[in-house]
Amino acid sequence: MQWLKARDVDAVLFPGDIAHLGQIWQMEAFADIWYRVFPKTGPKVELMISTGNHDAWERGLAAQSEAERRKNWLFYADNAQRTWRRLFDEE
Repeated sequence: MQWLKARDVDAVLFPGDIAHLGQIWQMEAFADIWYRVFPKTGPKVELMISTGNHDAWERGLAAQSEAERRKNWLFYADNAQRTWRRLFDEE
């Protein structure tokens, strides 16, 4: 991302599996790195992510209780929308 920043990009597209196991903590870690490179106070760089086939890992979901799934998994119920809103302040 530093390489992109040095070239004044307008947008960055990640084509899938940014949250490798589909867990919320992985998206939080990505957001932390993103804002270290592209801070909220700097020029706006659009972030686009196309989800991949790891984003809702079924075996991992099945191994946890309902409460753990609601808390930990990005693509459980409406977690993806709420997490995106919380981390990137947009729909």
